[in-house]
Amino acid sequence: MSDIDSEMLEVFLTDAEEQLTILENELLNMEVNPDDEETIKTIFRSMHTLKGSAGFVNLTEVEGFTHKLENLLSDLRDKKLKNSPEIIEILFQSKDVINGMINAISTKGEPPDQAKINEVEKMIHDITKTVSPGEDQVEMDEEPSDEDSNKSFFRIELKFRTDVYETGTDPILLIEDLSRQCNVISTTMKIKSVPLLPSLKPFENQLSWKIIVESPKGRKPIDDVFMFAAIDNDISIEMIEEDELEVVEESRIGELLIREGYLDEAEIEEVMDKHMKIGEELVKEGKVTKKIVDTVAEKQEQIRKIQRTNTLRIDTEKLDRIIESIGEVVVVKSRIREIMERKGWMDLEEEATLTELDRYINNLQKDVMDTRMVPIKDTLLPFRRLVRDVAKKQEKEIELEILGESTELDKTITEKIKDPLKHMLRNSVDHGIESPEEREKAGKDPKGKIILEASHQNGEVLIQISDDGKGIDKEAVTKKAIERGLLEEGKVLTQEEANKMIFRAGFSTAEKITDISGRGVGMDVVKDNINSIQGEIDIRSIPGEGSTFTIHIPLTLAIIEGILISVANNRMIIPIQSVVKFLPIETEKIHRVNEEQTIEFQNAYIPVIDLSRQLGFNDGTKEMLIIVQSGKSNIALIIDEVIGKYQIVIKSLEENFKKVKYCAGATVLGDGSVALILDAKSLIRNYEH
Repeated sequence: MSDIDSEMLEVFLTDAEEQLTILENELLNMEVNPDDEETIKTIFRSMHTLKGSAGFVNLTEVEGFTHKLENLLSDLRDKKLKNSPEIIEILFQSKDVINGMINAISTKGEPPDQAKINEVEKMIHDITKTVSPGEDQVEMDEEPSDEDSNKSFFRIELKFRTDVYETGTDPILLIEDLSRQCNVISTTMKIKSVPLLPSLKPFENQLSWKIIVESPKGRKPIDDVFMFAAIDNDISIEMIEEDELEVVEESRIGELLIREGYLDEAEIEEVMDKHMKIGEELVKEGKVTKKIVDTVAEKQEQIRKIQRTNTLRIDTEKLDRIIESIGEVVVVKSRIREIMERKGWMDLEEEATLTELDRYINNLQKDVMDTRMVPIKDTLLPFRRLVRDVAKKQEKEIELEILGESTELDKTITEKIKDPLKHMLRNSVDHGIESPEEREKAGKDPKGKIILEASHQNGEVLIQISDDGKGIDKEAVTKKAIERGLLEEGKVLTQEEANKMIFRAGFSTAEKITDISGRGVGMDVVKDNINSIQGEIDIRSIPGEGSTFTIHIPLTLAIIEGILISVANNRMIIPIQSVVKFLPIETEKIHRVNEEQTIEFQNAYIPVIDLSRQLGFNDGTKEMLIIVQSGKSNIALIIDEVIGKYQIVIKSLEENFKKVKYCAGATVLGDGSVALILDAKSLIRNYEH
């Protein structure tokens, strides 16, 4: 492919992903409300756009399949077909076929099974052939009624966006379609914005049109032609009276004025945009009234005030490089400050300048970080289809409610959270929600409910998956744990222990292996994946009532605020969201319980850990306690001193060195030295185990 082709294909793949997301979500809505006209129209628009885009980049297979699907949707929209579960199922299968085609193009992998494509195409054909093939023609041949025979005239102004071809829309085809629906009286194409040939970009549109038509059936045929184009282009349709038709002569009058030497071509172009001076000339000639000219001019002014919001798609890798560069600037700035302080160069003027630089860097960092933050909606919505399909296989009735779709999260984390959420939802459908018969026996609604909710809390994102199923059966978990050698014979787990047991490697309560569960890859993998993004998960389950899984994850993994501490002459960073409180060491307040050091904190005794010994360092001065938390657990760490608060750029230890126990990464300090970032969560987990 040429560079242009590659760029166009990339645009197509991005657009196709958006259209398929729209299609799937609207199909799920259609399943709930099959006769909603707006849903059907939205699905039709989505497929029409996808078909046009595929045709533009010469993907004939995708274009051909979506064209067949578009015919079915057209019959639904025009009420020639009545919606049914069978049709909805065909639409779901069609979406999967298109998705397979797009994935094959994107990954250059194997295309979907041709037999499956043929099967779905046959189902579409069998449904659409039930519509009388001559029905459309009969409608066209019918004599118009007296009501339809009234002549209506319309002025249509078409101003297409410069990248209109990339959206799969061809203005010429739309105008041709318009000419089949109406009697075109006049078409004026404006070429003022077209650059000279050396600067001409063939893939950019610089043309606009003004068209006057006579429509025997009113405005509806015109609206149908521009139904999709009007979404993101400036399409103005205005009904006019027959005596206004003389206005269409303005271009010819302009030519006459140029020929007679009254105005030059540039002035005529300006006049035509304003619709003023030529209008005055028309008034003088008695071809139109002043009221009409004023109305048209006002309308044109309103159109000019409409502004399009421009968006720019940026590769996340570019943003990652920018953030990394900003991080290096932060390090260099800190180094400059330390050098100036050490050499005694710091006075009020230098301090003020560095403070101002701090502010600018922080603002730049915040702006770049904001560009990485995306609503979690695109991550959560595809799970509606997952729950629907798994529930159908399980012959269960389940409603999935998604809350907090606008919650924003770092793009990198949204990618890494997909698989854990997918597994947990499948687990809720398979193990959590009972069959309709079981639910009725328990006095519940036969239809189960799962709530997937995202929210911000204390500088992190919480994602909760709640179901109203049977909950975690501690007796069943105990039995399976003993069978798998994870628990001693005769021991009985408490509810809390049973909740934690499901995170043990290889644990599963599935009685048989299916494509949904029972393969020995369970919640332990989910927990490991969540831990890998500095997150954690906890469970609350009530037998007979349901379970709630809560995931705590950081907003971003790129730049965080941390507390710099000293431990046995080693400097370390503790992420600020893990820190609860600093305390001076008072030996009389430290007690021994079962050979372990503890301290009273918030009406409970929490463990006290000597961090230097835990990490294998020599003894330090041990003057401070720092209380850190993970979820609902707290521990107190003995350290030497607290140095201050820092903004740090996280560097991966595994990529640059090797994995270090109890450390989540490293950072470069202002003096160029490296400080390890303490992972409070792993310390607490190790103590609890």
